[in-house]
Amino acid sequence: MTINLIPPQARKERRTKQLLSSLYFAASAILIFLVLISGLIFATNYFVLSDIQNLDKKISAKTDEAAKYKELETSIRQTNQKISIIKKTDAERIIWSEVISEIAASTPAKIKLNSLSLNKDTKTTSMSGTAETRKDIADMKDELENSILFKNVTFTSSAYNSANKNYTFTLDAEMEGV
Repeated sequence: MTINLIPPQARKERRTKQLLSSLYFAASAILIFLVLISGLIFATNYFVLSDIQNLDKKISAKTDEAAKYKELETSIRQTNQKISIIKKTDAERIIWSEVISEIAASTPAKIKLNSLSLNKDTKTTSMSGTAETRKDIADMKDELENSILFKNVTFTSSAYNSANKNYTFTLDAEMEGV
């Protein structure tokens, strides 16, 4: 048997104080727990947002870099097109000074050329002039045929001019290797 000397009112107050004390402790513990959880959530949120901002900056930098590469690729493509056009033009180009020099070197001293026609599209030439003898015309024809720049050299006309005592002639040839 136990004897309790504390009056029931005091026991009730003591019991209420213990419950309130336990309640305050539990509330404090819950409050501290909520503050810690809130702090963790805030810290996590801060670091995640910071990482997202860094990733956005990196994506922006890579996008800018990709745009620069795209511009560079376009510039290279345009330059290659220009080079292709230049190569094509150069391949189709006829160096007229070489053609005229070859005609001059193939022309005997006793022949005077009155006209020279050069056609780039058909790669043909036609020349007319005067010569003292037919042999001079034949020599010129042979020289042109032996040249690396001409082939299929033909007389298209030859006539004696008794007033000037010379022959007028016309030679036609195809150009090759130009």
